[in-house]
Amino acid sequence: DFMLEEILNTLKKYQGLPLQNDAPNKLPNKLPNKLPNKLPNKLKEPYPDLTDTTCEILAYIIENPYATATEIGNSTGISDRTARKHIALLRTLGIIRRHGSNKAGHWELTEDI
Repeated sequence: DFMLEEILNTLKKYQGLPLQNDAPNKLPNKLPNKLPNKLPNKLKEPYPDLTDTTCEILAYIIENPYATATEIGNSTGISDRTARKHIALLRTLGIIRRHGSNKAGHWELTEDI
């Protein structure tokens, strides 16, 4: 009860006063820069259900066909497991395919973008 009363008194004391933002920002920016969506609208027309994240992954694959799922995840700010799920969706839709081995292969677009 004592602590709640002290909190209430402090809130009443500063009620109506503007907030002061004196605290330094010590939090690092942990969100990576998002890739701009560089895909033309003609790809979104046949596949309107593609999310922005899936489109960002596709844009990254277009720029870096030798990228791994870990690199793709790091660049878009998601886990490599989530990146693999988006890649699987793109493969299921027939937009991309893997040419060569998992280690030394690269991604190819099956659509003309």
